[in-house]
This record gives sequence, structure tokens and C-alpha cells, in this order.
Amino acid sequence: DTILVSFSTDQAIAAGVERAIQSGLPTTFTYDVELRRPSSFWFDKLIASARIAVTVRYDTLTRRYHVTLLQDGRVAEARATDQAEEVRRWVSVFHSLPLFPTRELRQHTEYYVRVHGRTSPRNTWSFWPWTRPAALGSASFTFVP
Repeated sequence: DTILVSFSTDQAIAAGVERAIQSGLPTTFTYDVELRRPSSFWFDKLIASARIAVTVRYDTLTRRYHVTLLQDGRVAEARATDQAEEVRRWVSVFHSLPLFPTRELRQHTEYYVRVHGRTSPRNTWSFWPWTRPAALGSASFTFVP
């Protein structure tokens, strides 16, 4: 009854982002996930969307990372560790997230899931009023109940 979404990126923690985390600056990794149906004549139809946000706070006194995972604004999980490699996995690898109900999907119809990832605070500055995703990916599937 639910579409499970898995994705990962090896671009989540660049050198500038890692320095920001190590300084104690709370850093958020946001992934906007969209379920869409392709259209031949007009823009692709947005069926549903979800936002996954992972905030990392490094306590410079205790040398522990506190990681909070939010799904559509609700706390889904909170963890703490002293291992930087664990934090890297927690912000960049997601397995079988139950994001979208299947009740509105049509049988034997093509859909795709698109993920836009970004970090804040941003480690670059731009004159442009829009932001470019730090990571972008998509995957297609045919819905067969």
C-alpha cells in the first residue's frame, strides 16, 4: 500500500560542509522527493511529494554528533554517535522510506521518483535568486499492484 523509496549520494558531505559541521554549526541536509507521472503533452504531473531533512549538530565539548531525521516536518528518528563515518552514512544513505501511498496510482502506468538534495547553510554564494541542487537523481517504474 506504500511506495518505498531508497536513495543515496556520495556528494552529501563535501570538504566545506564537513568543516562547518566540525565547527559546531548545525547543518541540514534536505532531500525533496517527488512522485511524478510523465506526460507527452504538458508538464509531468506531480502525484505526491515528501521532504526528508537530516540535521547534524556536533558538540565540540563532548565530541559527539547529534543527528535528527525529519520526514515532512515530523521527527522520524534521533541518534547520537562519536563516529564521523556513521554520520556520513546517516545523511547520505536512505533505505526503504515509506513515502507515498499507492491508492491514487493507476495500474500498469509509468511513474518516476525524483530526488533533489541540498545542504544548509550553503557553502557557496551566488548572485542567482534560485538554488541549484547539490544532488539530483531519478528512477522510473511501472506500477503493478
